Amino acid sequence: MRRLLAAAGPGIAGAIVAGILFWIINRSYQINNVGWLRRLEWPVVSNPWMWAAIGFVVGLIGSLIAQVRRAAHARAAQDVAGDQGLEYAESFTLPTGAEAMPMFTGWSNGQHAMSGEAGGVRIQIFDCRTIQKGDESDTITDRTVALLPADGLPDFDLRPRTVGRVLLDFVGFEGLSFDHEAAGPADADTVRRFAEQFQLFIGDPLLVLQAIAAGEESDPKRAEREAAVRRLFTPSVMAAVNDFPDCAVESASGHLAVWRGSSFQPPRRRPELLDAAVAFRAALRNTPRTAHEPVVPSRPGSGVVRQATRMRNTLVGGAIGSFIGFVVSAMVISITFFGQVRDGKPGAGLLLEPLVFFGCVLSGAAVGVLIGSRIPVRDRPPGPPEDPVRQRTRWRATRIGGTIGLFVGFFGGFFLFVATKIAFDWKFDNFGVDSALFFLSCFGGGFAGVILGGLAGSRLHRWRNH
Repeated sequence: MRRLLAAAGPGIAGAIVAGILFWIINRSYQINNVGWLRRLEWPVVSNPWMWAAIGFVVGLIGSLIAQVRRAAHARAAQDVAGDQGLEYAESFTLPTGAEAMPMFTGWSNGQHAMSGEAGGVRIQIFDCRTIQKGDESDTITDRTVALLPADGLPDFDLRPRTVGRVLLDFVGFEGLSFDHEAAGPADADTVRRFAEQFQLFIGDPLLVLQAIAAGEESDPKRAEREAAVRRLFTPSVMAAVNDFPDCAVESASGHLAVWRGSSFQPPRRRPELLDAAVAFRAALRNTPRTAHEPVVPSRPGSGVVRQATRMRNTLVGGAIGSFIGFVVSAMVISITFFGQVRDGKPGAGLLLEPLVFFGCVLSGAAVGVLIGSRIPVRDRPPGPPEDPVRQRTRWRATRIGGTIGLFVGFFGGFFLFVATKIAFDWKFDNFGVDSALFFLSCFGGGFAGVILGGLAGSRLHRWRNH
């Protein structure tokens, strides 16, 4: 009875959603104020109360299924805790200090925890949810995490090379790189395998990018943290870590967190996670190191500043490519749309216009990203870093110049289009071609205006401050 009462709310929500869906579909096409669904002879389809009833049943059943699955998950977690000789708790609170770890930012709740000792170390395994607030939507992350004490370890973030991480690598930001050739013939394969399986950061990669964007390119603290992480991840540690290619690890605030994937793991997999967490901690703290074991340097030309510059070039290239693709799609759609109009009615090819639009935009973005990621990145000439206040002022002048250039270029392109048609008496007898030239003139002028205006603003700022 309790489950039915708890499921009533989702059932009512389902009925409301179904009613709104009926209203939207029914009003999409009306004749004499009678909607499309109302004109159908099928009682189930034409009756809004039937839609609401079906929505209520679907919401009710879905809620009941979710409750049953949560109860089964809790029982299984409790059984696994008993088998492992650990204590079980339905709710979980982070221990002191762990709340400062980057992975627990936006902590929402912890559940189904099993706690105790394993390998002489206090360990806690639990399901947790974090919610990162965004401007448009929130990012919800579910994980099953193993948490252990790890005093003395430097802060780092180790992630397996999933698809998302490979894309991050492609756009230019791969984290700490390791030169396997400099590691020596005995350790070259170990270092190469580690680099192929993992990405290693000295902290949250987004925070690193923000620091570099703010001009903190020679931050001595970041250099010290990187050196400490390199001293930790010697070839012997890499060899031990390579046995767990699907595990992610974060070290911060005196704690070590180990997890797999980005969802709650089935309780039956918790013993594997427990063993992996204990093995990770042992590898990072107890792996014997010989006195002559080398600290593997980074690959030449792969410093974090150069990576951030390459990533910026890639993102800028993608943005420019998307804009060019948008202009091309507007030109192509104009020509094809007005070229297929017959007797005042568009042809069947109208259905292909959305494919043309998205195809051009995505293709332009892909080409821009490819070109941007291949632009050579050079080291900046030696000298004192730019004053942060002066840098912000220069960026502001560049943005103002680019904004002014956008409006001047856009309207300048429009007037140039009109003037050339009048001056040269251009007549194409095809409205599609005229529309394509119009889009090319306006948006092309706006694009050129942004570039020239931004450069002018930057040069003017430098001239005024010299």
